[in-house]
Amino acid sequence: MSLVEKVNNFLTLGGIQIHRVPTMKDLGKNVPSTAGKLVELIGPSGVGKTHLYRTLFPKIKRDWHSRSGARAYSKRQGSFTQCNVDNNPIVEVLLKWKSGNIWCRDIPLWRKVRLYDFFVQEMAADVIAKEKLLASCGMFSDEGVTHNFTRELLQWYEMRHEDNVDALSSFLHRRLIILVDAPEDYIMSNLKRRNSEKSSGAQNDWLSYMSEREAFEMISRSKQIKKRWIAVVTSLGVPTLTLEASDGLVANEQRVFDFLGAQGEQAI
Repeated sequence: MSLVEKVNNFLTLGGIQIHRVPTMKDLGKNVPSTAGKLVELIGPSGVGKTHLYRTLFPKIKRDWHSRSGARAYSKRQGSFTQCNVDNNPIVEVLLKWKSGNIWCRDIPLWRKVRLYDFFVQEMAADVIAKEKLLASCGMFSDEGVTHNFTRELLQWYEMRHEDNVDALSSFLHRRLIILVDAPEDYIMSNLKRRNSEKSSGAQNDWLSYMSEREAFEMISRSKQIKKRWIAVVTSLGVPTLTLEASDGLVANEQRVFDFLGAQGEQAI
C-alpha cells in the first residue's frame, strides 16, 4: 500500500480523502486576476509572518482565499481532488520524508502524532487549493507547504536528477514565495514574548520545549535553510520577495503590494 493510500485511510477516519472530489461547477465570468496564484510567506518561527499576514490580509482578502479557508473548505467537502499525476510522486515522498524526520526526533509521542497530523492536513489543503480553489481566486497563506516542507523539498532538489527538478518545477508552478527574515536577536525577542503570552505547551512555543541556547541554534539553522530554499526557487524561475521584519509593517506591506503588482496581481 502506497503512502498516499495510507494517508487516505487515515483521513477517511475523519470523513475525507485525497483522491476524489466532486465535479467543479461553472465559476462564471467574475474571476479576479489573482486566480491561479498561490502566495506563501516563509521564514523562521517567531520572525513575524503571522503578524504581517494578519495585518495585511484584511486589505486584500476580497481577491484571495486564506490558508485557513482552504483547510475549512477541504473538511466541508469531505474529499480532495486527484493530485496531478506529475505531482503525485513528490507529494508522496515529501510526506514519507516528513514522517521520518518527525519520528526520529527526541520529543514526546503525543507531539509526534500531532505534528504529523498537522503536516498531512497542510499537504491536503495545498492539493485542494491548487486543483479546485485557485480557479476561482488565488490563495494567500501565512505559511503553506513550501514553508512547512522546506527541508524535504531541499532534499528532493539536491538529489539533482533531471526528473526530480522537473517534478519540483511542476510542484512550484503558480507559487509566489515571500521570505520574512530578521536578525537572530530580533526573532528570539519575539519567541520570548510568545512564550510569556501563551500557555506552556503551545505547539509553536519553542521556549516551552528547549533552552534559549537551543532555540537560538534552531533560529540560525532555520534562517540558513530558508535562504537556501529561496536561492533554489529563484533559480527555478519562481517569483520571490525577501522582507526584513525589523523594517516595520507599513514598509513591508507596501513591498508586498508592489511585489503582487509586479506579478500582474490586483492586490488591493
